[in-house]
Amino acid sequence: MPVERPAQPAQYIWWRDFAIATVIALAFTLPLIAHQGLPGYLHDWSWPPDAESMRFYVQRAWSSWSSDGLGGPNFFPSALPHFVVLWLLAPLVPTKVLLVLSLIVAWAAGIFSIALIVRTLASAPQWITLAVGTLYMAAPLVLTKTVAGHIAYVEAYAAFAAFAASLFSIRNSAHPWRWVARAALAGAFTLLQLQFIGFDALLLLALTAATVVPVRHAIVVAVFMVAASLPALAGPIFIAGDGSGTIAMQRAVLSWQQIQSVQPLPALEGRGYFTYYFENVAPHQALWAHVLLIAPIAAAIGAIVSRHRRAAAALVAIGIVSWLACTSLKGPAAPLFRDLFLRFNDMSLYREVYDTLAPYVLAVAVLAGVAFSRLWRPLSAVALAVLLLTLSVAWARWPKLVGTESAQLLAQLPKTMSGHGRVVWWPAAQPIGPLGDGPGGVDPLAFTPLGTLTPLFEYEPYGLFASAVYDQTHGNGIAAAREFCTLGVQKIIERPHLVSYVSGRASRPQPLVNAGSLRLLSQGADFRQFGIAGACGVFGFQHGDGNLASLGTALPRSLMHDAPTSGELVAAFPYYWRYAPIGSCGEGAVLAEASSLERLPYDWLFAGRADTSRPCSWIPKRRLARGKPRTLFVAGAGSGVRPDLAVHRTTAASGRVSIDRWGLDYVSGEYDARDDARLLFRTTFDPRWTLAVDGRTTASTIANDFSNSWPVSRGRHRFTLEFSPRRPTQGMLLLASFALFLLIVASLPLRWSRRKRRHEKA
Repeated sequence: MPVERPAQPAQYIWWRDFAIATVIALAFTLPLIAHQGLPGYLHDWSWPPDAESMRFYVQRAWSSWSSDGLGGPNFFPSALPHFVVLWLLAPLVPTKVLLVLSLIVAWAAGIFSIALIVRTLASAPQWITLAVGTLYMAAPLVLTKTVAGHIAYVEAYAAFAAFAASLFSIRNSAHPWRWVARAALAGAFTLLQLQFIGFDALLLLALTAATVVPVRHAIVVAVFMVAASLPALAGPIFIAGDGSGTIAMQRAVLSWQQIQSVQPLPALEGRGYFTYYFENVAPHQALWAHVLLIAPIAAAIGAIVSRHRRAAAALVAIGIVSWLACTSLKGPAAPLFRDLFLRFNDMSLYREVYDTLAPYVLAVAVLAGVAFSRLWRPLSAVALAVLLLTLSVAWARWPKLVGTESAQLLAQLPKTMSGHGRVVWWPAAQPIGPLGDGPGGVDPLAFTPLGTLTPLFEYEPYGLFASAVYDQTHGNGIAAAREFCTLGVQKIIERPHLVSYVSGRASRPQPLVNAGSLRLLSQGADFRQFGIAGACGVFGFQHGDGNLASLGTALPRSLMHDAPTSGELVAAFPYYWRYAPIGSCGEGAVLAEASSLERLPYDWLFAGRADTSRPCSWIPKRRLARGKPRTLFVAGAGSGVRPDLAVHRTTAASGRVSIDRWGLDYVSGEYDARDDARLLFRTTFDPRWTLAVDGRTTASTIANDFSNSWPVSRGRHRFTLEFSPRRPTQGMLLLASFALFLLIVASLPLRWSRRKRRHEKA
């Protein structure tokens, strides 16, 4: 008689779940398909992202080790194939279709990945796993970034979920090395947003400690991820020097992190910083908003009833750590985080605190799925339905927050632009929103190509740009026009139907006035175009070195506060929009009371009163005693002797520049100057720009605390500007050797495994 074999469990057909996840993703993308406009960003490309713009940014990505010198973002080599595919598709597929496809793929991958984890841990029914996956991708965190148009973030959240799903699948799979490779690939893809490196490390360490992931597999995943991320991490260290490096993207200073921290209860509900976007489209009455508490309560139940106690413990640890990081300076871990943030510097990877909600939401969604699979089914169905209904209301309404400029504006502006200058869209502070209708995400025109004009990105809160924005916001248009002109701004486009939201507060900018150097050029139904008289091109001439504080010593920074504390110097970042002199005092300026500045070991200070709109200047320290001891000053530098003010003249010199060629890393042309002066190239300063005049090369120096500048002689001369990375060959060879070594080491466990199998067969 034949021996009866036990019934084998039905093989999991993964593509069915992925197909359903795709349908759900399509349903949540319908508002975008029906909407006539686009979010502000498509991977930081211009709006609308035509094929030529994509080609420009892919070229930049190929040389991501060498900044373009224009202050633009560098894409990471690990994600480069993704950008290349989109670039190749751009001439064949409409840009809106590319955007929709990017969102559908990201959403489907995120939903499917969370569903796979819940199925692994709880053998939950299909409808529960997919509903919980939808809960992860429809969380306020992801909705917020979608409203803002940050599609790369949405893709990173989905890749993070795929990374987690791969880790959970390694031990239970008959082919563990396939999941190791998938985990490494997904982890590398999360480098679309560099701070996800920390989230990946947290997840990998927790699951390895809980024995969910075998140690040898975890080592291989980590090694492959390090190898994939080497160009993004180590490239700037080798060649960036004093310039803008890939990982020095935002100053992670204490006050900025304090502003971004959220209160404990909103963090528990998964509503982090910037979720005022979400709250403007969803009912935000207290009881309705707190419906989101169902998810963490269910997660607590899931951690208790889970059969996989070690995995549940790891997820609980991840959730707690992530929640503490998100609340940081406003939560129970404030003392610890305050001490940690005091030691953060420009190279910090900890850029945006609200992203730490990603591991929290992942842990909560997975554990909630475990609970819903064990509870009374009708109760689970009702709870999931209420949660998804709460979130779907926001998703259905989010296109209302995406501002769409009129066809008239887009059609008329490029026709009037000429010359190598810059344009500022007014209001000029992000985020923006329709008048009287709440914030509406980033400005879709920030990177719109305007012929030969270079748009000035509208969120550069430092230097003269900060001062110009402050002056214009407070009605001092004459001072603002002068400062804008110094930055190479030729045109200002006023849009009266928009409002700026700085630090979450609505601020209606003062209208531009047709007076002084500001002249009205044209106007339409929803915009007015002003021109600034004077030499406002990207190139200009100036007497002296123009860097007012260059002779002084930078003042020491100290603990930062939302409000100044008596007797302490505070770094200036949160005050850029409140105190105009900070812009002219420099990026490293500090805010302090007169009594505090008087104790500094300098006789002269580069400073100015905080309650005026006048720029900083060198003043004797004894002048501080004339005012009240608690008078607020902004100061950028100090000096033991009287600075040579004659060297620091910023008066313009006459001259003309004509351009023959203009590229990402190369400019050539001819200049004609009446006197010896300094040639200004008004880009974010980077010492890797070099000027060659009639064949003689000169290194770049900083001017106006912002621009590149070089001394040039009078007369007519040919010149070329080149951007040269520092030691690229040595850096690339060293990194390639290191990456090869890591890959060899990573392959050893696989070779041992194969050798062991051969030995067993023998």
